[in-house]
Amino acid sequence: FRKYGNSRKGKDMEKGKDDKEDVDNGQACLYHYTSFRWLLYILQKKCLPMKSPEYWDDKNDSALLLKTAGDDEKVGAFCMTRSKKNTSFRWFMFGRDDIGVRIAFDQKKIKSLKNQRIHLSGNEIKYITKKELRETIKNKNNPAFIKRFAYADEMEYRMVCYSKNIIKDNLVAEVP
Repeated sequence: FRKYGNSRKGKDMEKGKDDKEDVDNGQACLYHYTSFRWLLYILQKKCLPMKSPEYWDDKNDSALLLKTAGDDEKVGAFCMTRSKKNTSFRWFMFGRDDIGVRIAFDQKKIKSLKNQRIHLSGNEIKYITKKELRETIKNKNNPAFIKRFAYADEMEYRMVCYSKNIIKDNLVAEVP
């Protein structure tokens, strides 16, 4: 991981690094932007925290994903991006008042994760128009891996799980 600095500054934090520089030594990676506190959690627990979308700032995205859970089920997600671009938006959203970090994960390993205790799936987000989004909801198709086209620059890969239990606060599951 790389330390990028305090996200409150509202500007790109990685000084002197070109977006073309590869932190993954030529391997295909997925990147997760988060706070230093959550990085420590990931390293100490050796797991990916599947958090409830109930607490996301994007209430449209949150509402869609929450609709995918069955009765007495909780949904959790771990979101990543294929983009190495270091944008202010990502630091604002995921670094908050803390030190923000970008974690690189091996794409093949992430895509091969399975968990026997929870229903786990992952996929690249498909970006669609508002009209297509309305049709998806109307036809009761699963919206877990779709977003409005306006967010296509996020290049998101999302892992989603369903569980009957909440571990604590907004944590639905931990994926080793």
